[in-house]
Amino acid sequence: MAAPQKSRSKIDIEALLSETHRTELQVSFRQRLLDLLDAEEEFVPSASSVLGRLWSLIQSEESSLEECSAVISLDPALTARIFRIANSSVHRANAENVQQAVLHLGMAKLKQIAFNAQIFARFSAIALPAGWEHFWIRNIFVAQLTEKTASFYFRTNGTEYLSGMLHDVGWPLMAAFFPEEFTAVLSNSLPLEQAEKEILSFGHAEISAAVCAKSNFPPRIVNAVLYHHRPMLLESGNFKPVESAAFLGVLLSICDRLADAASLPIGGRVEERDLTHLLELPEVKWLSRFGPLPDFAAMVEKELASAQELCGIFLG
Repeated sequence: MAAPQKSRSKIDIEALLSETHRTELQVSFRQRLLDLLDAEEEFVPSASSVLGRLWSLIQSEESSLEECSAVISLDPALTARIFRIANSSVHRANAENVQQAVLHLGMAKLKQIAFNAQIFARFSAIALPAGWEHFWIRNIFVAQLTEKTASFYFRTNGTEYLSGMLHDVGWPLMAAFFPEEFTAVLSNSLPLEQAEKEILSFGHAEISAAVCAKSNFPPRIVNAVLYHHRPMLLESGNFKPVESAAFLGVLLSICDRLADAASLPIGGRVEERDLTHLLELPEVKWLSRFGPLPDFAAMVEKELASAQELCGIFLG
């Protein structure tokens, strides 16, 4: 008899969390996190909810925008958000009904909105520490940059955006469930990733990847999120970028640094805010082997304004 899905998820999650250099206290931290994740529902919305029905539609290549409009209209709050986004200064749809709004936005943008709505529903209730007010702007910003950058190399399908939205959700979870350790990580003189491992034995990237695994997202998303601070620079020509977790991990790493350069640091700690210096990073030089680089400066300026407005719609 096949093992229940819950057990398979837990095994996958255990494999994501570091088992090296752990003290007895770190063992207890790890087990506590596993218990918390085991008690949580999957990240994806309930299939019986309006958002769950929309989630299913946007995953299908056979779904139409008209079907999406019909489902969205069943939820007044979701409908209001769609209107505000479509008629925002970014999209300027001047839509008079939800059908016009949806047609103007298109399926790709609807995917982003559905992902955002579910992520905010699940995580935005967690109180962020002082000084972290821009956290969700940063996540939307990184998601937009990741999808935009990926589009220079292959046809995106929404998973790139979802990876960007989820890559740092480990931080608010750490703040909520390990508050003393969270404070110790931020006040430590070591680089953040090293401080996380010294104190907890696992870090925010591993927690974020565990959230993805818990929801049975594709391994490409899980591994890209897991390694976004230590991306694997594979030899070009031996893989397809559109299928590669390593390639997506590199994009996440670059866009995460671009967020720092845009004065959206994590915990107020920034190693380098000079965009010119960032272009010298090994990850960026590696990416240049696949073709001309995007105009990162122009992208940062455009996507930052969009992220700020979009975040206001979801949290306002």
